[in-house]
Amino acid sequence: QKIEHLRKLGFNGDFEQIERMYNGEKFDVRDEEYRRLLQLSKEYCMRFTQLSELISRAKSAEEIEKYNKEKSEILDNLFPGHGAIYGCGDGLFAIIGTVDLEGFNYINARVHFNASALTHLDEYVFVASNVEFGDNNICTQDGQTQLSRINVGRDTWIGANVNFAFDAPFFILYDIPTIFLPYSIQIFLVISTFPILYVNVGI
Repeated sequence: QKIEHLRKLGFNGDFEQIERMYNGEKFDVRDEEYRRLLQLSKEYCMRFTQLSELISRAKSAEEIEKYNKEKSEILDNLFPGHGAIYGCGDGLFAIIGTVDLEGFNYINARVHFNASALTHLDEYVFVASNVEFGDNNICTQDGQTQLSRINVGRDTWIGANVNFAFDAPFFILYDIPTIFLPYSIQIFLVISTFPILYVNVGI
């Protein structure tokens, strides 16, 4: 599905390395199509922030509607097959196809889904501002690397200024569903250096 999405965006080369990347396998960061993916993602994100600024200066409802439509199209391009998204202020950054959004996710301003991780947000995840998922300093060996995985459980709230940057190959977020109340508390457990567990416990 994601490869078909890339074809719709104009990619027509060899997708072997990108497919390996999406599958969480080792891939070659020197691959031409992968480098193109990074560049197009950057262009989308820069335009997204520019549109937020244009909306703030718009002088008519027609202009606002036009700019919001383009923002929505960019979100569709960055997050293929996504569920309902709310928020998404300026400073958004993501690599096309590396983030899966199940739906009813609120993403605040300056949230970065960086190149070192494959990120999955389950339903009803609230992400505050200035949150970093992974980083853009990818360690390679002979041009090869493997992305980490970040899985955020349902009904989770991530506070402002959180940075999920790590060296371990997997960063797993577990959740215990809230049964009676719509709110939850967050408990962080660090066991040695790996694995790192983030447990969302319903109250």
